[in-house]
Amino acid sequence: MAKQFDPYHKWLGIAPEERLPTHYRLLGLNLFESDPDVIEAAADRQMTYLQEVSQGSELEQAQKLLTEVAEARLCLLNGEKKAAYDARLRAQLEAIEGGERLRQQSKSAAESTARKSQNKSASAAGDRQLRARKKKATASSTAARELKTKKQKQGQQPAAAADAAQKSAPAGKDGNRSKVYMALAGAAVLLFVAVAFFLLGGDRATESPPATARKSANETPQSEPVEIPAIGSGRPITVQPDPTPWFIKKRLGRSTSEKEEQESSTRDSEEEENGRSSADTGKTD
Repeated sequence: MAKQFDPYHKWLGIAPEERLPTHYRLLGLNLFESDPDVIEAAADRQMTYLQEVSQGSELEQAQKLLTEVAEARLCLLNGEKKAAYDARLRAQLEAIEGGERLRQQSKSAAESTARKSQNKSASAAGDRQLRARKKKATASSTAARELKTKKQKQGQQPAAAADAAQKSAPAGKDGNRSKVYMALAGAAVLLFVAVAFFLLGGDRATESPPATARKSANETPQSEPVEIPAIGSGRPITVQPDPTPWFIKKRLGRSTSEKEEQESSTRDSEEEENGRSSADTGKTD
């Protein structure tokens, strides 16, 4: 597809973004040029060039540009028209510049807002990362302290058990020793009591039961007769019970026999002594 012909760009060097061009741009002058001779020379130069290129198929477009250049020449060479045109142009430029400035300010504000938002996001992300690192460090520190405390407790438990064992061992030994001493002391006391009883009170204890029994026998009143009922065709029997208990009787009998034996032994000893004395007397005679 053939590119469309642009007479402004090809003949006058006016780029597409500069449309609609001002009178000064059509004549190739500086903005707000005030010298009439410079304005007239520039207008003649542009018109001469356009007349030279206005041939063939571009004739219509050249005539259009010649008309615009002639209008610009007449406006800028007339003082009143030039002043009015310059005032309108300044207002348009100020509006364009104000809009551009407004667009630039809006763009700058938007960019600033975006930068602030990005900075805030970055700061928030940094804060979150920092808090996460602090939390992780705190958790690690807490875990390390707990592990250290646990190890210390585990290390202290055997030592405490050993100390308790060492403390309890002497206490157990002392307790056992005290029990042994108490048992020995009790045995010694019992042995002493037994020895004293046999040494001091044996004969008295041996002699007292018969005397006590005899006293009881003498002091015990006679029991009343007991009648046993008849059995079958027999007749009732009356029994006089002995109030002296059987063990006292046995003790009394044993004491009597021992006393008789002792008296008999004493008599035999006396007779033997008397016999020896008589024999010795006969020998002397």
